[in-house]
Amino acid sequence: NSKTIMIAALSPADINFEETLSTLRYADRAKQIKTTATVNESATEKLIRSLKEENDRLKKLLESGGVVSETKETRGMTDEERAEMRRQVEEEMRAQLEENLRAIKADELRQKAPEGPSMTPEEQQREKEEQIKKQKLATLPHLSNLNEDPLLCGLVAHFIEKETIVVGKSGSSSEAAKTPDVVLNGLSIRKDHAVLMCRGGKVTIKPGNELAKTMLNGVALTAETELKHLDRILFGSNHLYLFCSPAQPARSPGTPAVVTWDFAQNEIAKAKGFQTDGSGLSADQLRVQEQVLELLPLLAEANAISEEMNKHRFFELALMSGIARGERGKDMATEVYVKMKNLLNGNEWFWSREKFIDRRFLFQSTYQDWSDNQDSSPTSSLVGPPTKGDPFYDPPEELLIGTAGAFLQSLAYALDFEDTISIIDYRGEEQGRVRLLVTPCNAQGGLLGDDLIVDEPSELLEREYHFTVTVATVDINKARFAKGAVVKYNMFGHATEFSTPVQRGLSIPFNYTKQFDFKKVKPDLLEWFETGCLSLRIYALQEETDDVALARTTRRLSHSDTRVSLVRERTTTTSVIQETSEQTLSVGPPLVTPAGSAADSAAAIAVAVASALAAREAEESGRVAELLKRIDTLQTQLDDARQRTPPAVTHTAVVQDLQPVTERLKERVAQLEHDLNQAETKAGAREKRVHAVLDQWYNKPQTEQSFEGLHQAISALFNAPDRFRKVSLAEASHKRSLKLVSGAPSTALGSTPAPASHFTAPAPDSKPAVALAPASSGAPARPSSTPASAAPAP
Repeated sequence: NSKTIMIAALSPADINFEETLSTLRYADRAKQIKTTATVNESATEKLIRSLKEENDRLKKLLESGGVVSETKETRGMTDEERAEMRRQVEEEMRAQLEENLRAIKADELRQKAPEGPSMTPEEQQREKEEQIKKQKLATLPHLSNLNEDPLLCGLVAHFIEKETIVVGKSGSSSEAAKTPDVVLNGLSIRKDHAVLMCRGGKVTIKPGNELAKTMLNGVALTAETELKHLDRILFGSNHLYLFCSPAQPARSPGTPAVVTWDFAQNEIAKAKGFQTDGSGLSADQLRVQEQVLELLPLLAEANAISEEMNKHRFFELALMSGIARGERGKDMATEVYVKMKNLLNGNEWFWSREKFIDRRFLFQSTYQDWSDNQDSSPTSSLVGPPTKGDPFYDPPEELLIGTAGAFLQSLAYALDFEDTISIIDYRGEEQGRVRLLVTPCNAQGGLLGDDLIVDEPSELLEREYHFTVTVATVDINKARFAKGAVVKYNMFGHATEFSTPVQRGLSIPFNYTKQFDFKKVKPDLLEWFETGCLSLRIYALQEETDDVALARTTRRLSHSDTRVSLVRERTTTTSVIQETSEQTLSVGPPLVTPAGSAADSAAAIAVAVASALAAREAEESGRVAELLKRIDTLQTQLDDARQRTPPAVTHTAVVQDLQPVTERLKERVAQLEHDLNQAETKAGAREKRVHAVLDQWYNKPQTEQSFEGLHQAISALFNAPDRFRKVSLAEASHKRSLKLVSGAPSTALGSTPAPASHFTAPAPDSKPAVALAPASSGAPARPSSTPASAAPAP
């Protein structure tokens, strides 16, 4: 009953084509509806209006005296009869007027009466609850929801009225007694997700589950933390709340007076290392930044779905330039891609932003179907590694390892180009090297004659030109790319893409040669020689392989990858320490210094400590790797034990015999994981204690520096009193002489390297020796051949 405007919301995704078409059809039908505006008036209001109009008419008649008009009936009446008739009519009109006035007053009183008695009990209860909620919002600490739509912000409030408030997912009907105080459902929400505690007017929050994902002001919550007014709390992947404390309005540093959804998302992105301030950025950079901030919450949602449904997929952002994508042209803008990784075999895919957004709708639909049927069908086919038809599935495809660019200015002078070029990936990291030769030749591919020797590039114009491109060898760093590699490139003036044959291995002798012929050298070809670049794209083949880790969940695989990386890092550091200690003992002429001198003690200390650390770290790194292998083996055995009993066998005896085996395997796996964590903790703690002992020894006066005491302290840390002392001090000084100034920590232990001023300058007449040179920050020290400092002659 008014002017109506309808807005139809459409989706640009091709997967929503049917819904978009249906919406447009409905909008077209709604557009054809004609509306006629009428006055909205209730029956009571209409009656009052008509009574008032009648009263006004009667009053006018009484005032004018024209109650009885001249008609045929009154024509023969006397004046007395006419007066009597007028009196009767006036009485009737006054009675009618009074009746109308009473009816009008009754209706007006009825409308002015309080609304309470006319409200239904449900409406009265709702009104009462609203009043109570307003009072609580003004006095009690509470959680208020944040939403991308500003109209939906603040509609949900959870009040902290008890001393302890549990936030988590609701359980089954049998677990009703354990229902959390604040019930949340959705991705990455655990049963006991977080705990809010109110003591003395202060509210704190702590994780309720070690696997629960909770962020406070953009940072992961790991311990109990006090909450401030307008703090942002993210439960799981998409439950974003504001903590409001009316009684204590003090805010955390950096918190604005009004917190919005965009501020909270930018805060999370900034904590992850992304720039959120657009000042000083170009239009293209602003576009990329906007897309990155848009995709971050979507990636978190996709990873949460993959973890919940055990899809063994992990998603992350990838910013790829035009060169990294292997494109040609001058205007090659940076594009935002999404990298999907298979956690089972390491395969990777790069999806465009549009493809990921389309797949995200399918992820949500699949998760919703699984979540709705989870109680009735817990072992749904939707759970587990994806297969064909699953939105998480993509067939293996060639993966771009990186690009190698060659600048061919030498061809403009008819000279050969030969170089080993680094293969750089989209992150700017080196992934290998390629040996490339570009050689000018004659039409038959032979050597050039003296007639093509030029002093200026312009001499090549309008002349015939031939050259060969040879990809000699390709060395790839990562072993997972050994399944096959191919080199592709585009040549100036050719629309066809050229490629080498596919070969397997990490050090591949391609020996591929291709000749290119140009009948006449044009200025654009000469310009390409001088300013252009030949970009080689190195691709790796990926295969769809099975893995014994199928029995492990996506979450455990993520933790396992982190631990294996830690083991590899420790092994690399250990090998460097071993190499340093071996070179320390074998390189350099023997020098004899006075017994008990600082140089003698420092040399023996460096040898003993480096050897001790190397042996212990190598032993513990091997133990950690062995524990990981044993865990994988036990998981496989457990899975085999579960599948060994045929589905048709339902005898109680078989089930009872199998149950102790599975329980023992579970206990053994848990014990091994506990041992693994303890081994990692002990290794880090022992290294810190070694550094503390060394620092304490160096801080002593030179006269109180006792090597025997230091040796005993270090040996006690490794539970081997005489394990690392096999030679006397004199023999150690013959094998290695190291000059360290008192107070300079040893860089061979992986500690922060001392500044150059801590090392004394060598004397001009001193003999050469090997010393530990100061290394760059974070890198182990390497032995370098430098003159030793001045010392007494033998």
